[in-house]
Amino acid sequence: MTQRIVLALVLSAAAALAQSQQASISGEVTDSTGAALVGARVTATNTATNVATTAVSNEAGAYLVSNLEIGEYTVTVDHDGFRRYREVGIALNTAESFGLNVKMELGAVSESVTVSASAAALDDKTSVITQTFEPAEVADLPLGDRRTMNLINLVAGAVLVNPVSGSDKPNFSLAGGRSQSQMAWIDGGNDQNIRLGLGQIVVDPPVETIQEVKILSNTYSAEYGATSGGVILETTKSGTNAFHGSAYEFLRNDMLDAPGFFAPVVNGAKTIPKLRYNIYGATVGGPVRRNRTFFFFGYEGRRLGVGSTTILTVPTLPQRSGDFSQTKSAAGAVIAIYDPATTQLVAGKNTRTQFPGNVIPQSRLDPVAMKALNYWPLPDRAPPASPAPIIFRPTALSGPTAVTTPPRSITCSATRTGSPGVIFTARTFLTSTDLMVPAILPTPLWNTRNTTRTSTPTRSMF
Repeated sequence: MTQRIVLALVLSAAAALAQSQQASISGEVTDSTGAALVGARVTATNTATNVATTAVSNEAGAYLVSNLEIGEYTVTVDHDGFRRYREVGIALNTAESFGLNVKMELGAVSESVTVSASAAALDDKTSVITQTFEPAEVADLPLGDRRTMNLINLVAGAVLVNPVSGSDKPNFSLAGGRSQSQMAWIDGGNDQNIRLGLGQIVVDPPVETIQEVKILSNTYSAEYGATSGGVILETTKSGTNAFHGSAYEFLRNDMLDAPGFFAPVVNGAKTIPKLRYNIYGATVGGPVRRNRTFFFFGYEGRRLGVGSTTILTVPTLPQRSGDFSQTKSAAGAVIAIYDPATTQLVAGKNTRTQFPGNVIPQSRLDPVAMKALNYWPLPDRAPPASPAPIIFRPTALSGPTAVTTPPRSITCSATRTGSPGVIFTARTFLTSTDLMVPAILPTPLWNTRNTTRTSTPTRSMF
């Protein structure tokens, strides 16, 4: 069993400056004549959690509401002598800088002007080249092996070196950069394999726990350093004021598959290797204390059983009885078997006499070895037609084997809102993988590939 445990703990406050995946809203507040309004109170409220973040416009009328979790927001602007401005339905994505200029109208504060937001046609705040996969895309796209990083297939300028499957590490290049040289962040935490010093992604959370994925291909800001091949930003789901969850299973089974064109034929019919592949899990999230504390939990398990054929070499029936008269070299010559009891020194060299007919007499066979030979399987097919480049030409033995790899992933998160503008978040990721390879031979005495269990726990905290 090979086990890997990765623990990621991220604690963040609104005043913290780092590789933030949070969004922001900025702009200017003016009156109907275009003059700047100083001291306008701008409040962005997350509609799912009812968490509000507030900023005040400066002498130029400019404001910045930062450190906003991704999701849908309602923005209100208040100033004495002006009607309240209210814009609903503002959808913020990962690391997005949303521009919102507000023109206030004269009137009582009790009056309000409500505007429905529309998607921005062009990002005029940054020059970064990005591609964002929103929640619906992450959940509904047919990702191979249900691995989140297979979204890279859909990114312009990305080259996937090999499909992401099982417990493999994602291996791809972005915008012409070297493979495995990307910087990866999960909820603002470093997701690189710092033990190897490579841009290798360590944790690839289950699809059902991912809220959004953003790929920065080029011209990203300086805060996303330590990379020569792009930046991957993954944002996991979190709890809201409403309980929500999911349960799922994806399966593949050889009984549902058709044989391939080059599938082997047995008894006149094509055969299909055994396949049992199940991906299952569940998620749940909700409030611990409404408007203040939230939780989210996700679990995913994978079980993969595949069939294959392993061909081994075993002694032929004549060889089992000591007859090596047909044991030939690659050149077709009989390989001589010498009697160790006839060793003698001739002209300074040890020489031996070949067994008559290249057959070891029964009386010379070790009885213990003959007993042990009974645990060795008999050949089930003829030897190759031409001499093989090996010392012996034993008959091949074939048999089905199975490899089972059931990795597990656990994701936990907790979010708490403190004083206005301060949010504390903690997230933990736990992944483990068991690799079990059943024995090939029918008796455990001679098996060199028994099921073994090894544990290599790795913990990383940041």
